[in-house]
Amino acid sequence: MKRHGVGRFVGHATPAVLDPQGSPTLITRLIEFMPRTFMPRAYEEITGMSNQIMSSGLDSLRVRVS
Repeated sequence: MKRHGVGRFVGHATPAVLDPQGSPTLITRLIEFMPRTFMPRAYEEITGMSNQIMSSGLDSLRVRVS
């Protein structure tokens, strides 16, 4: 994205991916546990996408709806 001049990424994320800067609660841990346990391929895909954005160096905003 940097190659194309993109400086900011705004995207929709799932509450199943915990925010590393957040304080997880019992509910958010449960929301993470369910897809990680019962839909592992989908969980790996969404966490992989989130990790790429977080490590890209872009200014990013991810909106997670619970």
